[in-house]
Amino acid sequence: MLKWIGALTPLGRIVGLAIVIILAVVAFLFVRDLFVGGLETEAELGANQGQAAIESGKDAVGTVSDQNKREEDRARSVDELEDRLDEANTVDDAHDAGADWLCTSFSICGER
Repeated sequence: MLKWIGALTPLGRIVGLAIVIILAVVAFLFVRDLFVGGLETEAELGANQGQAAIESGKDAVGTVSDQNKREEDRARSVDELEDRLDEANTVDDAHDAGADWLCTSFSICGER
């Protein structure tokens, strides 16, 4: 079966041996990448997931902070309305206070 190797010239044998060595190295690298590449990919995914979790946490903190600020602003606005209503001497004063509050709180009025 290997009689054709004996028929090759010395240069042909060297070229054939080089091809076999190159194929063996490529096969070795391929198999190594299957095992090591998977670990590297898992490590990269883990790092990316960690970064995504950090970003998600920052977003959550920002959302809660924004919501708390809106609630504080709304409470302050309602307190100011209550103060104006308590100070109102007439129904028109109370109406104006309520209308002004609706206009500024919900931007439902046009230019005044």
